Amino acid sequence: MSGKYSFGRRSDNEGCGRRSDLGDAGRVRLAELLASNVVYTVDRTDFTTYRKHGRQPVPRVFPEDAA
Repeated sequence: MSGKYSFGRRSDNEGCGRRSDLGDAGRVRLAELLASNVVYTVDRTDFTTYRKHGRQPVPRVFPEDAA
């Protein structure tokens, strides 16, 4: 088991050529379910490519942006 997971259905993020880990997948799913949800992450590489509902960027804040 590699520690990487695809979303339960066809991943909205498959087109970006990367697989999300379980934590990232959970955060993206919560962003889909909660309209006001913002993800606080240091993972700039992945979260700049992830999309919720296949089209919309995941609302995110990186530590250096919050200062």
